[in-house]
Amino acid sequence: MMLQPASTLFESELELRYFRLFSDRIAVEICPYFNPDAWSQMILQACMSEASIRHAAIAIGALGKTYEMAQAGRCPVSGETIMLDMDRLPAPGTTRESRTRLGSISDDTAYSEAYMHHRQALEQYDKAIKRMRNDISSGSQSLRTALITCIIVICFEAIHGNHESAAGQLQSGLKLIQQWVAGQQRSLQYHPQGFASPAPEVVEDFLVQSFGRMEIQSMSVFDPRKIEVHSALKHEGKETIQAMPAQFVSIDQARVYLDLITRRLMHFTSSIHVPRNAGASLDLPKMPPPPTNREQVTPWNDVIHPMPWCDGKIPLSNTSSALSSSPLIIEQESHATELKNWTTAFAPLLTFSQASGGQDAISALTMSISAIASQISLRAAFFINESAYDIFIPEFHQIVNLSSNLLQLQSSRSRSRSSPSPSPDSNHSTGTGGNNEPLIHFAFDIGVVPPLYLVIVKCRDRKLRRQALKLMEENPRREGVWDSVTTVALGRWVIGLEEEGTRRFSSASPHSNPSPSCHPSPSPSHASSTESTRSRTVSRGPGASPGLREDGWGRAGRYGSIGSPNHIYGDEDEEDMELVIPEEMRVRKAAMRFDLLERRANLGCLQMDVEQKRFVQKSEVFTW
Repeated sequence: MMLQPASTLFESELELRYFRLFSDRIAVEICPYFNPDAWSQMILQACMSEASIRHAAIAIGALGKTYEMAQAGRCPVSGETIMLDMDRLPAPGTTRESRTRLGSISDDTAYSEAYMHHRQALEQYDKAIKRMRNDISSGSQSLRTALITCIIVICFEAIHGNHESAAGQLQSGLKLIQQWVAGQQRSLQYHPQGFASPAPEVVEDFLVQSFGRMEIQSMSVFDPRKIEVHSALKHEGKETIQAMPAQFVSIDQARVYLDLITRRLMHFTSSIHVPRNAGASLDLPKMPPPPTNREQVTPWNDVIHPMPWCDGKIPLSNTSSALSSSPLIIEQESHATELKNWTTAFAPLLTFSQASGGQDAISALTMSISAIASQISLRAAFFINESAYDIFIPEFHQIVNLSSNLLQLQSSRSRSRSSPSPSPDSNHSTGTGGNNEPLIHFAFDIGVVPPLYLVIVKCRDRKLRRQALKLMEENPRREGVWDSVTTVALGRWVIGLEEEGTRRFSSASPHSNPSPSCHPSPSPSHASSTESTRSRTVSRGPGASPGLREDGWGRAGRYGSIGSPNHIYGDEDEEDMELVIPEEMRVRKAAMRFDLLERRANLGCLQMDVEQKRFVQKSEVFTW
C-alpha cells in the first residue's frame, strides 16, 4: 500500500516508522488464525483518512517496537517466553538488578530504547483518544469510523495489558452496533447480527461480522445482559441457518455460518442459567483486594468475576422441572442439529485445507476446535455434576491434538517468514532483526486458549489435561479478553486442588472406590453456605512456571520445583497415573479476577469438604 508523504499524514519520521511497523507486520500478526487481508485493508484505509485511528495504529507500532527491544518477550535470565508487562517497565536509572528481577531487559542500551518506545506509545495513544473525543463532540465521526476506532482501541488496551478498559470498549462497541442494527428497516431474517450488514453501504459486512465475533468473545467470559435478552437473541438467524448450504466453498463462508450458530447456542445456554455476572454493570468493577485469612460465609452464587463460560452455569431454580419439559430439550437438539449440519458441510473443506497447508489449514483447524468446544458446551447445558463430562474424552483428545497441530503450523509459518522489521531509530538499531516470532503475541480473535482451558478444568484424564496445560504454557498469548498466563494459573490451581483432595478423600475413606461413575454432587440450591480457606500470595520469578502452589500440588517436591516444568509433565509412578478424581472432589465455579498491569490474579472456586459434607469457597492469589 502506497503511503502519502510523511509531511501530509505524519508529524515526524518516527511516527512514519512506527506506522510502517504496524502496517507491514503487526496488522497481520493480530489475525493469526484467519486471512488478515480484509482486516488489514479496512484498518489501513481508515488510517489514511482518520487521524484518531492513525494515531492509535502508531501507538500499537510503538508497543510492537517495545516488545522487539525486549526480545519479543524473552526473559534474559531464563530465556523463557513471557508476556511483557508494559507498566512494569521501570524508568531509566533503575538498577540492572531490579530490572532483571522484574524480567526486564538487561542490556542498558536496549533497555533505554525500549523505555523510549513505550513512552511514545502512550503519547500517541493519548493523541488518538483526544482526537476521537473531539470528532465525537463535533459530530464529524461516522458510525463506521466509530466502530473501527473501537476495534483498534481494544487492540491497544489488550496488548498493553489493560483488559478492563478493553472489555469496556468491547461492550461500548457492541451496544453501538446493536442499536444501529435494531434501527434498520430491513428484515433480520437474513441479516442477523454478525452474519451480514442490513445496510452495507453504511457499514460493510466484514465490520458487522467482526462485532458478531466480539459478542461471542464477550459471552465467553462475562455478559451483563439479562436472561430476557438472551431468550430473545437465541432465535435470531434461525431462518438463515436453515438455508445454510450443504457444502461450503470457502473458509470465509464456513466461518460466518459457524459464528452465527455459536452465537445462537451461547444465547440458548445463557437463557437457561442465572447470569454469571448478575448485577454487573458496563463499568467493570475493580479487582478486589487479596483475600484475608479470616473465614467468610459466602452464598453459592457469590463468586469472583469474570468467570469462564464453562464454569459459569448456575441453573435456575426451576431447572429441574425444565429438564423434563419437551420444548427445552427439543430446542437443545435443534441447536445440536445445526452444529452437526455445519460440521458435515465443512468436512470436505477441512480435508482439502489440511492437505494444502498454510493459512487455510490454520483457519480450518481453528474452526474445528471451536465447533468441538461449542458442541461440548451445548451438550453439557443441563449437566448437574462434573463427572458427566467424562463422556467428552474423545472430544477432549480432538481439541488437544488439533490445537497441537495448529500451533505447530503457526510456528512453522513464523520461521519461514523473512520480514525483519524496520527500526524507528535510523542511527541505532538493537532490534531482533531476523527474529520472525510474533512481536506482541496478541490475537484479536479467540483461537486455542478457551478450548484448551476447557480440557484442563473438565477432563479427568491426568495425562490429557497436562498436555493441554503444557501447550498453553509453551505458547503464551492473549486472545481478545483471554490471557494464557492467568488461564494457566487457574487451570493448574484447579488440578492441584482436585488431586490433593482426591488423596485426602482416599485416605479418609479407605473403603471408598472413587471411579468415573461417581455419585452426583449436591444441587447448588441445596448446598450449604461456604467458607473461605487460607490463601497465600504465590510470587513467581521470571523463569517460574505459573500457578505452582507452595504445597507442591499435594506432595511437596513431587512434581518438581518452581521453574522446572519438565518434572511436572514427566513420567509418574503407577499410583499417580491411576489417580481418578471422584465426583466429591471436583472443583466447581472456577473463577478469576485478574489485573495484567499489576501481574496479579485472585483465584476462587468451590470444592466439597468431605468431613463437613458441604461446599467451601477456596481462594488463592497468583502473582507473576
